[in-house]
Amino acid sequence: LFWLFLSMQVIMNMLLTPSAAINAAKQDAWISAILSILISLLSMWAAIRVCSTYPNIDFHIIIEKILGKWIGRFFSIVLLISFTIVLAAILRQYAEFISGSILPKTPVSVIILFILAIAIYPTFHGIGVVGRLAEIFGPLLILGIIVPSLLGISNLNLHYLLPLFYDSGILNIVSGSFAPAGFLTDCVLVVWIYNLSEDHIKKKKYLMMSILISGVLYLFTVIFIIATFGVTIASSQLYPFLMLERYISILGIIQNLDSIVITVWILSIFLKICLYLFVTSYGF
Repeated sequence: LFWLFLSMQVIMNMLLTPSAAINAAKQDAWISAILSILISLLSMWAAIRVCSTYPNIDFHIIIEKILGKWIGRFFSIVLLISFTIVLAAILRQYAEFISGSILPKTPVSVIILFILAIAIYPTFHGIGVVGRLAEIFGPLLILGIIVPSLLGISNLNLHYLLPLFYDSGILNIVSGSFAPAGFLTDCVLVVWIYNLSEDHIKKKKYLMMSILISGVLYLFTVIFIIATFGVTIASSQLYPFLMLERYISILGIIQNLDSIVITVWILSIFLKICLYLFVTSYGF
């Protein structure tokens, strides 16, 4: 579960949400990142608390015990429908990104069909297979994010992070945290799989660690983006993290590192599709 949640969250958040956070909170977007970490940790703690109170019971039974039979079932169905909508949005977002970046002449429907067909196989064999895939892909994903980013340290100008609170304010900082927190708090779907395995103490620790590490990596990403481009350029880009990797060039030899980011993003979103597909199928 540690590698699964870490892998599916970290690159998605780093690639898709910095622009919205920087646009809202300006150079204080790193404070928004810290706030999003706290929100996501609280959400994960609440989800784990509910499942731990009713061990070895499926979530739809737990929610019926808490809210009653009919209200509980209604809540379960609404939650599963929302997960299904998120799954559809992830597939569409993936297809549009791939179509716009590397396969411009391929129909979006074809891209969705192929990634979904591939995701069905590990999903059909259970959450254990998806978890093993995450154990294989996870370290590669983290290396594929950290190593290219470290190569761009020489481009940083920390003066771009100043002044504090001057151009934003509390409300803008809070609103800037909504986008990254939205991605990090999708960890609540853990309620459907938490009680499928034993050793709850280890699960609690590793799940909280996965959210914390994802959030910290996102925090450093926001700092790197602002310190490299400044607020104006960073907020105007749809994928500023991808631009950050493209900007790296060492002696004209090490460059075009955005291809690494695209690769690890595909692996990350594949794991996320598998998890959402499993949770919705198992839940319904």
